[in-house]
Amino acid sequence: PRSHDLNIWLVLTYVALGQEKEARQVAEKLLEILPQFPAKAWVNKYFSHFKDPKIKARIIEQFTKAGLK
Repeated sequence: PRSHDLNIWLVLTYVALGQEKEARQVAEKLLEILPQFPAKAWVNKYFSHFKDPKIKARIIEQFTKAGLK
């Protein structure tokens, strides 16, 4: 897999587990690979099939907690 894909999912997983320090560390690595990572656009692309807007909002919140926007 592409390393940025792994880092994206690790960020979300760490935040979901309450490990925000680790999530921020992985987010920093992600930003080295993709300096302009578009968190909201990524969520809208990969979670567009979810009807409940709360799901997308939760994912965006997880990115925000890790320092991604």
